[in-house]
Amino acid sequence: MQTTVPIAAGRQAKVIGLLSVVMLALPPGRVDAQPPRVEFDVEYSVECLDVTPESFAGVYPDEKIVEMTLAATVWIVEGGEEDLHELTLAVTSPDRRMRVFDFLPQTQLESEVSGEISVVRSTESIRSLGASLNGHFAAPHGIVAAQASPSGNATATSRDELKESSQKIPAKTAVLISGTIDGGHGVLFKFKRSVQDSLEGTKQFTCRFIVPREWRGDWIRVACRARGHDRQLVFDKLVDVGRADFSVGLYLAGDRPAKQAALSLARAQGAFRALQREDESADQVDRLVRLVSDTRDRVGTSSAKLIPKPIKERARDWGWIDELSKKESDRELSPGQRLREARNALRWFAASDDSDHQSASR
Repeated sequence: MQTTVPIAAGRQAKVIGLLSVVMLALPPGRVDAQPPRVEFDVEYSVECLDVTPESFAGVYPDEKIVEMTLAATVWIVEGGEEDLHELTLAVTSPDRRMRVFDFLPQTQLESEVSGEISVVRSTESIRSLGASLNGHFAAPHGIVAAQASPSGNATATSRDELKESSQKIPAKTAVLISGTIDGGHGVLFKFKRSVQDSLEGTKQFTCRFIVPREWRGDWIRVACRARGHDRQLVFDKLVDVGRADFSVGLYLAGDRPAKQAALSLARAQGAFRALQREDESADQVDRLVRLVSDTRDRVGTSSAKLIPKPIKERARDWGWIDELSKKESDRELSPGQRLREARNALRWFAASDDSDHQSASR
């Protein structure tokens, strides 16, 4: 009795067998490998230096150039660096008050080969000349016939060999790409994985901004992002493995009030980051609660009716529901609101005239 196997079942068996072979061939731990997890940290307040050259001040008397150096730390919490693909760090002026004049580091290219590559080409030519002479005769000698076959041969061979050598510049790939973004009001730095350097550790960035002559301080947004490999069986795709946004206060060296404002922003940023570590939805909940609060203050509507139930439960855990029932003058600000107020305080130091001072202080 013959058993007939359906074609579909046969194909399925082949696929299962192929996957089994692939899984056995994979290194231990790679079958269910998870992508890495990356975290970031930056300084929350940075001192700026006035580096305006005389040539610039002579042409643009109402502006100056300030320089800031920011240190950012990257570390891999889970996984290995071999699965980390690239890092990006964007420094921007959210209110577009500062224009980029210069920045470091610049785009960098790298090669895995040290020095130049030597290329040797060899050409060989052989010439050969040959000649031969053959003869045959027979001479009877008694009952025996004698036979002789004399021959001659001459051969001449010559060989020419030609070698050509040259130097070839090795191919290079970009390991760091940097350039301006946001209409010249920000800088983007992108780091690629390299055999000669590590993506982990502390990296320094220097930016020079053109600001009004009366500038004493401001704040910038630093957005960090990491991309890594998610290798599952034979599939490999790039996914986000780390993301963080920071508000960094800037102040002019020697300006004590501006420094205090920047330090206030740093404290507010630290409190908000702590809240984010406790709950990833903290920033979303904070924005919604603040929106509801602002709406209640404008139209007199009860905030409890406007907050969705899941948001209300989370806000109650943080003690924000009770705060919303208070008057505006008595209400304690949430971590996100404190951060916003600290930003507004620094805007006053960035204003270029009295009207901007008044609008920023409101």
